[in-house]
Amino acid sequence: PVTDISPIKKLKENLNNLRSKSYHLKGYWKAFYIELTACFKEYLEKKFFIHISDLPVSELITVLRTELDSLWTEEMSEMLRFADLVKFARSQSSTEQCEKDLNAVLDWCLEAEKIEITENINQQVEKSS
Repeated sequence: PVTDISPIKKLKENLNNLRSKSYHLKGYWKAFYIELTACFKEYLEKKFFIHISDLPVSELITVLRTELDSLWTEEMSEMLRFADLVKFARSQSSTEQCEKDLNAVLDWCLEAEKIEITENINQQVEKSS
């Protein structure tokens, strides 16, 4: 039987798989950022039910700012812009930058999970009052 895996669990698996490929240790910046942004977009699509996989970064950031409002951060916009430069303009990265960006994606997604839980609790408290 196929069980649905939560978006955050799937993201953690994907990021662990990405880390284990060691692209960031071998200088394969483009491959690293292609996979990192794909993992992040997959999480966003499954978690927030928004179709974004085909959007260019400029449109993607606009959609995410609109859809996710205060949850979206400038740090994540910067990461997506930088990833785009690495993927398409052959910008260079570093092992440290790749680790930082991978951790930023994970931290942002974990924060998104916490905020949703808090909002659900607050809604339940309001209903019971």
